[in-house]
Amino acid sequence: LKRLELEGTANFDRWRATLMYGDYAAQPELGFLDRREGFLAIASYKINPNWAVSTAVRYDIIAGKFDQTRIGIGYIDDCYALNLTYIGDFTYNGNVTANNTVMLQMSLRTLGGTGGTGMQ
Repeated sequence: LKRLELEGTANFDRWRATLMYGDYAAQPELGFLDRREGFLAIASYKINPNWAVSTAVRYDIIAGKFDQTRIGIGYIDDCYALNLTYIGDFTYNGNVTANNTVMLQMSLRTLGGTGGTGMQ
Protein backbone atom coordinates (compact mmCIF):
# COMPACT_ATOMS: atom_id res chain seq x y z
CA LEU A 1 0.00 0.00 0.00
CA LYS A 2 1.17 3.51 -0.75
CA ARG A 3 -1.37 5.20 1.52
CA LEU A 4 -3.46 3.90 4.41
CA GLU A 5 -5.74 5.84 6.76
CA LEU A 6 -7.90 4.33 9.50
CA GLU A 7 -10.20 6.51 11.58
CA GLY A 8 -12.55 5.97 14.50
CA THR A 9 -14.88 8.51 16.11
CA ALA A 10 -16.97 8.39 19.29
CA ASN A 11 -19.57 10.89 20.50
CA PHE A 12 -20.44 11.32 24.18
CA ASP A 13 -23.14 13.97 24.69
CA ARG A 14 -21.22 17.24 23.99
CA TRP A 15 -17.82 15.53 23.60
CA ARG A 16 -16.40 14.05 20.41
CA ALA A 17 -13.17 12.03 20.20
CA THR A 18 -11.42 10.94 17.00
CA LEU A 19 -8.33 8.79 16.56
CA MET A 20 -6.73 8.47 13.14
CA TYR A 21 -3.82 6.30 12.00
CA GLY A 22 -1.96 7.18 8.79
CA ASP A 23 0.81 5.41 6.86
CA TYR A 24 2.07 7.20 3.74
CA ALA A 25 4.79 6.30 1.24
CA ALA A 26 7.30 8.99 0.27
CA GLN A 27 5.81 11.67 -2.02
CA PRO A 28 8.79 13.61 -3.40
CA GLU A 29 6.62 15.60 -5.80
CA LEU A 30 4.81 17.04 -2.75
CA GLY A 31 8.00 17.57 -0.71
CA PHE A 32 7.71 14.45 1.47
CA LEU A 33 10.97 12.61 0.81
CA ASP A 34 10.50 9.89 3.45
CA ARG A 35 7.73 7.51 4.51
CA ARG A 36 5.42 8.96 7.18
CA GLU A 37 3.47 7.05 9.83
CA GLY A 38 1.61 8.31 12.87
CA PHE A 39 -1.51 8.92 14.94
CA LEU A 40 -3.71 12.01 15.17
CA ALA A 41 -5.94 12.33 18.24
CA ILE A 42 -8.68 14.99 18.25
CA ALA A 43 -11.04 16.01 21.05
CA SER A 44 -13.82 18.58 20.73
CA TYR A 45 -16.44 19.97 23.09
CA LYS A 46 -19.69 21.55 21.95
CA ILE A 47 -20.27 24.60 24.17
CA ASN A 48 -23.77 25.18 22.79
CA PRO A 49 -25.58 24.33 19.52
CA ASN A 50 -23.43 26.81 17.54
CA TRP A 51 -20.00 26.97 19.25
CA ALA A 52 -17.34 24.30 19.80
CA VAL A 53 -13.71 24.16 20.92
CA SER A 54 -11.23 21.51 19.86
CA THR A 55 -7.69 20.35 20.42
CA ALA A 56 -5.50 17.78 18.71
CA VAL A 57 -2.08 16.18 18.92
CA ARG A 58 -0.16 14.21 16.29
CA TYR A 59 2.41 11.52 17.10
CA ASP A 60 5.11 10.56 14.57
CA ILE A 61 5.77 6.82 15.02
CA ILE A 62 8.97 6.83 12.96
CA ALA A 63 10.54 9.74 14.91
CA GLY A 64 9.05 8.52 18.21
CA LYS A 65 7.86 12.04 19.12
CA PHE A 66 4.83 14.30 19.12
CA ASP A 67 5.19 16.60 16.11
CA GLN A 68 2.03 18.71 15.99
CA THR A 69 -0.49 20.34 18.33
CA ARG A 70 -3.69 22.18 17.46
CA ILE A 71 -6.25 24.24 19.32
CA GLY A 72 -9.29 25.89 17.80
CA ILE A 73 -12.72 27.40 18.15
CA GLY A 74 -15.56 27.12 15.67
CA TYR A 75 -19.01 28.50 14.96
CA ILE A 76 -21.64 26.78 12.81
CA ASP A 77 -25.24 27.56 11.90
CA ASP A 78 -27.64 26.81 9.05
CA CYS A 79 -25.85 29.17 6.62
CA TYR A 80 -22.12 29.01 7.32
CA ALA A 81 -19.30 27.60 9.41
CA LEU A 82 -16.29 29.56 10.68
CA ASN A 83 -13.21 28.00 12.31
CA LEU A 84 -10.09 29.61 13.80
CA THR A 85 -7.25 27.17 14.54
CA TYR A 86 -3.71 27.58 15.89
CA ILE A 87 -1.30 24.85 14.70
CA GLY A 88 2.14 24.23 16.20
CA ASP A 89 4.09 21.97 13.84
CA PHE A 90 7.45 20.64 15.06
CA THR A 91 10.21 19.02 13.01
CA TYR A 92 12.70 16.72 14.71
CA ASN A 93 15.84 16.80 12.56
CA GLY A 94 18.75 17.48 14.90
CA ASN A 95 17.47 20.72 16.39
CA VAL A 96 13.80 21.14 17.17
CA THR A 97 12.19 23.79 15.01
CA ALA A 98 8.60 25.02 15.15
CA ASN A 99 6.29 26.28 12.44
CA ASN A 100 3.39 28.20 14.01
CA THR A 101 0.31 28.73 11.86
CA VAL A 102 -3.03 30.43 12.43
CA MET A 103 -5.71 29.16 10.05
CA LEU A 104 -9.11 30.76 9.41
CA GLN A 105 -11.65 28.69 7.48
CA MET A 106 -15.08 29.83 6.32
CA SER A 107 -17.65 27.61 4.60
CA LEU A 108 -20.96 28.65 3.13
CA ARG A 109 -22.96 25.55 3.99
CA THR A 110 -24.76 25.29 0.66
CA LEU A 111 -22.01 26.57 -1.67
CA GLY A 112 -18.64 25.29 -0.41
CA GLY A 113 -15.77 26.94 1.43
CA THR A 114 -12.43 28.65 1.49
CA GLY A 115 -9.60 29.05 3.96
CA GLY A 116 -6.33 30.81 4.53
CA THR A 117 -3.33 30.61 6.77
CA GLY A 118 -1.08 33.19 8.32
CA MET A 119 2.47 32.19 9.18
CA GLN A 120 4.36 33.58 12.18
